[in-house]
Amino acid sequence: MNGDAVVPVTLAEVSILVLAGGRSRRFGRDKLAEPWRGRTLREHVLEQMSGLSHDVLALVAQDGDASSALGQARIARDRNASPGPLVALDEGLRLARHELVLLVAADMPTLAPAVLRLLVDRALSTGAPVVALESDGRAQPLPVVLRRGAVAEWIAELVAGGERRLRAVLDAAGTVAVSAPEWLGVDPAGDTLRDIDTAEDLTALVGGVAAEPVPQVAPPAPLV
Repeated sequence: MNGDAVVPVTLAEVSILVLAGGRSRRFGRDKLAEPWRGRTLREHVLEQMSGLSHDVLALVAQDGDASSALGQARIARDRNASPGPLVALDEGLRLARHELVLLVAADMPTLAPAVLRLLVDRALSTGAPVVALESDGRAQPLPVVLRRGAVAEWIAELVAGGERRLRAVLDAAGTVAVSAPEWLGVDPAGDTLRDIDTAEDLTALVGGVAAEPVPQVAPPAPLV
């Protein structure tokens, strides 16, 4: 600590899409319903993101259970039974209320808000259509910031052509990657890129790293 005041991290100007569906094939059951620090993984990440932005969308499976507490998040259901994450993103972009969109996953419970802020700031300063984090010498598809006006139509065309891989968004011309040394400067343990694919992954995290606490954004002004 250097004694400087801590600047609250908020993303009030950003829509946050949370991939909260999927089949959890490697986990063997709905991993997002697994307990994590007093709530489910799904609830934890949605609550964390609702503390950063007023516009949070939970992207859930067509037949997914959305009855559990989802905080302030709106619900966007998949249009078909097995669409893949790119189709979910396409739907989320249609519903997002802001030009900048942050895409995260509900199986990444240790996202560092300071890193998410870094992604957004880089998008604002460069005007890039897509901003991702670099790890192991390559850009990573999650978390990622997208400029809706620049990529929504292109992503819709990819989906119409049968593309389903989320990594395809990184092929957008002008994509910018925040270097590993830079983002690790605010998240030294690299917790932001930790995800849970297996029961062993969850066991390894329980009792270990803790997500950075986030302040609650002020309630939005009433519409008149």
